[in-house]
Amino acid sequence: MKFFLLIIILYLQSTFSWADSKKTESTNSHSDSSVITYPEGCLKESFCAIKTSSKFKMDIDKGRLAADGESQFIIVENSVKVISGQFLFESENSLRIETLYGSILLNKGKILLDIEKEKITVYSLGGVVDLDLKGYDERISVPKGFSTWFSGVESNGKAFVDFLQPVNPDKFISLWAGLNSDSKKSFKKEVIALRMAWLEASQLLGQKYGELANKRIEDHKRHLASVKRRRIKIENENKALREIFRKKNYLD
Repeated sequence: MKFFLLIIILYLQSTFSWADSKKTESTNSHSDSSVITYPEGCLKESFCAIKTSSKFKMDIDKGRLAADGESQFIIVENSVKVISGQFLFESENSLRIETLYGSILLNKGKILLDIEKEKITVYSLGGVVDLDLKGYDERISVPKGFSTWFSGVESNGKAFVDFLQPVNPDKFISLWAGLNSDSKKSFKKEVIALRMAWLEASQLLGQKYGELANKRIEDHKRHLASVKRRRIKIENENKALREIFRKKNYLD
């Protein structure tokens, strides 16, 4: 599937380059944004490759998405394969968002997605957000108010994924505002709610780091105690050997 997706991406890049030169445009019924589609006029079909040239939004199966003016993605039945750009996804039910390095599973929630070359950053704005990444047996949960990023597969066969970090709205507010289609009042309310989630996430992360630090301190204490016991044991054994040696050689 990943190889098939890569072939599609390479093919679409050449197709979009050709379409760019002809200035072909298709318009979504929900937006005035200009887009290039392949096949042409496929926005309501089960397969549609899309390249945006300005802010674009559309309803999809189980949710909706908004994309910036430099995004490329593919709608395949009930999933979305993202290639490049910035996105805001909202799901009414379970939605699968696929990348080259794994999938993002969104259930009744909202995320911001920023793709910069091989780096894919996920910001959880609410709902259930799970990462199903290549090489991992278990999914990675991204709670509301947290973010993380992942990238290419390493030599161990696993996609690289960063630690969870509390989302700071000030750092990505322009991205969110640029993709938001709700009223200013509703958007402001969401930002305030996310700031509260960010504070809670920061406190939770601080507690976890504190617990981890305490655990490491206790582990270090146990290690030092174990080293001390081994040293005392060795000293006693050496002392006993010296006594035996002295007695054997009539040194006393």
